[in-house]
Amino acid sequence: MSAPALMIPPHRRRGRETLCMTFRSPTHAWADRLGRPAALAVIASAAVATRTALDALSMDDIDLASRLWSSVNGPELLDLWNAPVGAVSGLVVEPPVEALPTDVRPVHASRAMSQRVFERDGHRCQYCAIPVVTRWKNGDIPKLVAAMPELTPTVRLENGELRGSGKGGALRNVDEAKWMWQKAVADHVLPASRYGPTTVDNLVTACAGCNYEKMDFTLAQLNVATPRIPAK
Repeated sequence: MSAPALMIPPHRRRGRETLCMTFRSPTHAWADRLGRPAALAVIASAAVATRTALDALSMDDIDLASRLWSSVNGPELLDLWNAPVGAVSGLVVEPPVEALPTDVRPVHASRAMSQRVFERDGHRCQYCAIPVVTRWKNGDIPKLVAAMPELTPTVRLENGELRGSGKGGALRNVDEAKWMWQKAVADHVLPASRYGPTTVDNLVTACAGCNYEKMDFTLAQLNVATPRIPAK
């Protein structure tokens, strides 16, 4: 069975003229489809508050870190993550014609390579520019959870790794939503499904929101501007 086509709205009609819109990021395109441009400010505000809370924590200012981390609205962010995007008029973006064979798995960036990319990019999403955080063992989010466990009661740490209250310690709730959007991902600019290489030259730092919305499509298909890959 072929993959479904994706409906996106890169068109704005003015009389008989069709204008093509280039979006800054996959998340900007998502907000446009959702019809809630204000959502971008909510996501960016949460990302900045989280990064600033980490900075405060590094300076042993637990009071400031607590106020900032408390200000991140998990329920609102979870609502945005799960918001249904209805069908809209626009181009039909077809799946890749030459997808990887089903028995070939894309090569994911290692933690070491991902960290190298994040550091090169200043720990910011190269699409939407929000600060990103790591949730791996002893990473950014485990530090916040360890310092202020009362602010994420459904999340716990086991040997430095995050565990939730779901089956098998799964994470998918309002506490996880506090960092869900800004979780750091090493994203393939040319998708791995189109044989994009797993190299630092084809990887950029992305927030989970942009990475998820980009899926396996090319930036050209989504009418999203190509990110500038910083110098090594």
